[in-house]
Amino acid sequence: MEKEIKKTRIYGIDPGFGTDVEAVNSLSEIDLYFAIDAMGAFLWRMNHDMADGRIQEFDLTEDQYRMEYLVYQTRKFGVELPDAEADKHVSATPSYWAWFRFYDNHFKYSLTDEEWREFCKKREAGEDISEYLPTGNWKDSLEEGKKRERK
Repeated sequence: MEKEIKKTRIYGIDPGFGTDVEAVNSLSEIDLYFAIDAMGAFLWRMNHDMADGRIQEFDLTEDQYRMEYLVYQTRKFGVELPDAEADKHVSATPSYWAWFRFYDNHFKYSLTDEEWREFCKKREAGEDISEYLPTGNWKDSLEEGKKRERK
């Protein structure tokens, strides 16, 4: 009798059905932030609307795999995340939150409306967007957090 082999799917490694892995793997740091932000907003909205009965419940498993695959890609930009393991979700670490909040705070709270429109226009056109990017390094905010913890 043949032994049945269960295919293990690992969050962070399995990109989820329908994910364009080549495209995801080639995202710039900024584009990865925007992909994570958009996917997170989508998951939050769907879960919220299903919980409130506004929409019929449906399976978001593939979307969750996609989200955690995106998050795991932040490792290539220096984010420290635990190694992916079977049957475990990717855990957001202080390093991940420092990375995410660095970009999130900049794009949502630092740019004026006019700067945001110009950034989007130039980004879409493939033009230089460097003047609209955050200055400094996201790791500096992680270090600041560690200093606050020690006090």
